[in-house]
Parts: sequence; C-alpha cells; structure tokens
Amino acid sequence: MVFNSNKPKKFLRSLTRKVSEVIMEDHIEADSDSSHSSKKQKFESFKKSIRTSASKIGESVSKVGAYASKAGKELGKSVGKSVSKSVSNSVTKVSKSVGSSLNESVKFVKDVKKSKVAKPAKLAKPVKLAKPANLVKSANFVEPVKQANLVNPVKPAKPAKPAKSIKYAKLAHTVSGIFSSKKDYSKNSLERKTQDSELKKYVGLRSLTNPLWCLYGMRVSVVILSIFGLFMVFSSSSVTMITYGIAPWGQGVNQTMYCVLGLIGYIFASRLPVTVYRRYVAVIYVISVIAQFLTFVPGLRREVNGNAGWIAFGPITLQPAEITKLALCIWLPMALIAAKQAYERVQMRAYIPVVAGLGVSLLLVIAGKDLGTALIIILIALIAFYLGGFPTRWLIGSIFIAIAMVAMLVLTSQNRMRRILATLHGCDSKAAKGVCFQAIHAQYAMASGGLLGVGIGNSREKWNYLPYAHNDFIFAIIGEEMGFLVAAAVILLYVIIGWCILSSALKAKSQFISIALMCIATWIVGQGLVNILVVVQILPVMGVPMPFVSAGGSSLVMCLVAIGVADGLMRSNPQLTISK
Repeated sequence: MVFNSNKPKKFLRSLTRKVSEVIMEDHIEADSDSSHSSKKQKFESFKKSIRTSASKIGESVSKVGAYASKAGKELGKSVGKSVSKSVSNSVTKVSKSVGSSLNESVKFVKDVKKSKVAKPAKLAKPVKLAKPANLVKSANFVEPVKQANLVNPVKPAKPAKPAKSIKYAKLAHTVSGIFSSKKDYSKNSLERKTQDSELKKYVGLRSLTNPLWCLYGMRVSVVILSIFGLFMVFSSSSVTMITYGIAPWGQGVNQTMYCVLGLIGYIFASRLPVTVYRRYVAVIYVISVIAQFLTFVPGLRREVNGNAGWIAFGPITLQPAEITKLALCIWLPMALIAAKQAYERVQMRAYIPVVAGLGVSLLLVIAGKDLGTALIIILIALIAFYLGGFPTRWLIGSIFIAIAMVAMLVLTSQNRMRRILATLHGCDSKAAKGVCFQAIHAQYAMASGGLLGVGIGNSREKWNYLPYAHNDFIFAIIGEEMGFLVAAAVILLYVIIGWCILSSALKAKSQFISIALMCIATWIVGQGLVNILVVVQILPVMGVPMPFVSAGGSSLVMCLVAIGVADGLMRSNPQLTISK
C-alpha cells in the first residue's frame, strides 16, 4: 500500500485557509474603528505570508510521502513498518509546528487590537516558523515575508496540541498501521471471518453436523483404525507366520508398508480438485476394467482359496476388484447425472451405457468367483442409482433382477448353499468340522473375551484354531484380546466415518459430490458391517475383509485412497473453502 501524500496536503491547506479567514475578520473589525489603510496592507501581506508558508510545508510533506512510497516499494514488506513509523512521526511534527505558528498568529492579532490607538511601528522580523524535523528543504522554498514587530512578544510556553492536529496524528497512525498489517484488509481475511461466522451456527446438537468437525472426525477415525489394525494384524498373524516358517513379524511389517503407501495415496487423492475427477472419470473406469480383465490372463492370474480375482507381478499380488469399487464410486455418479439430463430426449435409452458399464465390471468380478465383492458392488450401485434419479419402477425391477442373479449364483454352488443353510438353521456335528468351523471358533473367541478381553497377544484361537484370523476374522481376535468395550469402540469409529461422510454429502452443493460421497460411505461402512455380521454369524461367510483393520495390501491401500477422495470432496464445501 502506498502512502497517500495528498491527504495531509489538503488538510494543511484547508486549516490555513480557515485560520486566515478568522484573522481577516478580526482585522476588518479592528480597522472599522480606526480607518488606517496601512494596517490593511500589513494584514494582507501577513495573510499572504502564512498561506505561502503553509503551501510550502504541504509541498514538503508531499515530497516526504512520495519518498516513503518509493522506499516502501524498494525495501518491501520487511521494512514497511519502519517507513510507516517515520512518516507518521514526520507528519505529527509538521502538525505540531503548524499549530505553534497558528498560536503565534492569534497572539499577534490580539496585540494589534490592544495597540489600536498607537501608530504602526517599523516592520521587524516576524517569528520564524519552525521547520519540521527530517524534512528536506525544497529548492523553491520561499521565506515568509517579514512583518512589523509592534510589540516584542514574550516567548510563549509550549503550546498544547490543537484538536485537529491530534485528529490528524491519529489518521497518520492509522495509515502507518495499514503498512504493517495488510492481511487484515485482504480477501482471505474476510472470507475466513465469514467462514467462522457460518461455523459458529453449529451449537448444541447441531455441532454433530458441523462440516469442520465431520472432516476431522473422519480423519481421526481412519487414522485410529489404521494404526490399531497394524497392532492387531501383528498380534493375530504371529503364530501363523511361525507355522509357515516365516518371521513372526513378517505380516505386520508388510501391513505397515502397505499402510504407508495407502497414506501417501490418501494425501495425493485428497489434494486433487473435483474437476480432475470430472475430467478423467472415464479414464479411471477404463483402468479398472483393464485391471479386472487381467485376472483372466494366464501367467498373471492367481487363485487364492477358490477366489481367482488376483493378479501377481512377481512377489506382489493385487486384487483389482478393490480398484473397481473406487472407480465405480466416481464413475457411476457422473454417468447417472449425464443420463438423467438425456432422459427427457431419449427416455430409458439414456441409461443403457450406465447399465452396460456396471454390468461389465460386475460380470468380471463374478467370473473371478468373488461373490462377496460382487454383493458390495451391487450395494454401491443401488445407492448410486437411487440418488442419481433413476426411475423408481425400473429401480425396483433392477432390485428383483439382482436378487434373482444372486440366488442363481448361490443355488449353483454347493459350498455357498451349505454356508447359508448353516447360518439359517445352525451347525450340526458334521458341519462343525466343515463349513461352520470358522464361524464356531469365531464365536468361541468373542465369548472368551468378556468385557475387557484376555489381553493383547494372549488370544488362544489364533493358535491355528481360527483360520485366517488376521484377515476376514480379525474382529473375533479383537473381541477376544481387547474385549467388548474395544470391539464396541471399533464399531463406533465406523459409525463416525459413515455419519461424517453422510452429513457432508447432504450439505454438498454438487450432485456429483453428494452421490460420490454416499457411494464411498456405502463401500467403507457397508463392508465393515458385513464383516462384523459374518463374525457374529448373522450372515454367512463371504470372504469380505474389514476396512483399515484386516490384513491385505489391496484392501488397505484402496480404502485409504477412497477416504482421500472423500476428504477432497468434503473440503469442497463452501463453508470449508478459503481462497488462497
């Protein structure tokens, strides 16, 4: 900000003009009684000298202001405070000197009135105006015209500050403050104040929907679950690793590496603007389809426990179905919004590309014999189609078609039928050693944990009684070692994540952001709920991992990246946006 030198110049001129008018009126009254023309000439010359002096002082102040402006630009923000302070002191001293000169002028007029009868004496040197400190004398500066000294005035004491000079000093102080505090006048500051006023509306129970609380609530919950999962993976997998001749901390170290990689993906995804997802949504979908198609390529395909939805690149294995989940959470909202806009022109034909794209991804997952992941994808799709404005009657028909398709897949698999029947009718002695083996030992683990658990690392079921205790059934080990309270706290963290994302989705101004957030919440919370219900034997065994907690690099990395996408979409809320 540049120091405006016109304001002090105008102020001094107006002040001098008013004082001159007062002096002129007193002079005319004094001359009305005496008819001495010489006095008029004397006062005219005196008035002219005062005006000339004040004008020159204003020019000097203007030069000082221009110098301060130039110095402020060259030296930059670091010396802005010192320049503004020197300008403020100079202007204050100028106002003091002008006030002193004006007091001398008023005293001079009073002395003239008292000596009305006496003849005018010889002209003498007038009282010189005090030069302002630190001001450079102008080359064109003219000395005031010498006036007659009728009576040798006694040197007055230090005059008090005139009221207007004090006001001007305050003005100069305000101007100097502007030099040193530009942030207070910036657009960023105004927007931050607006944001604070908006967020202060969330008091009492409304604070549960505070977008800022929801953002950090989701972040903290995800970090807690991820770190807690590292400890539980190490604890539940140590015995299994020793059984296979591997170091007991081998699975824990791998999980830590995947967690770090997932956090990097989280940070990267959270910093991407929404326009990137809109622009490259088709590319994201195509990448997911290609990755899922690689599960059928010989040499890359890897089958794990009957699930052929894995690909291997040397020692690294990857489950492309996790990429498909995230791709559908981003692609389906955009495709449904575009189809809804075209619905008025072409009716249901507008939704053919959307259904075809979903069908391709779903069939590739089902072909890999991963029914659990297929059910999660169907759940995500139903939420997206409902929120995307898909016609209700067609949506209901689609639900029945999905149920029929799942029933057909179950009926054509003897193993799946046994799991469902065991869940519905209980396990007999024969099934206890077969399809019910995992479910029964998971219940043993949960029952032996009690309220506070047996202590971390002290689980008995992880000693090869409960298969895959570090993967799909890690919640049973949590209940056994940490007890009911910690298991309930884990469920609460998933509830917090779901609530925060749901609250942000309801406040979103963009339909794309709203639907995408709901799809991600359905994926994370829905999959966690399914895993817990399988452990407590309410649902049959599906092979669905627990987000952020279960061992598995693909699941952990993609869940963290999905939360990063949700983080970026949540921060696009106008109440959380501050222009940079």
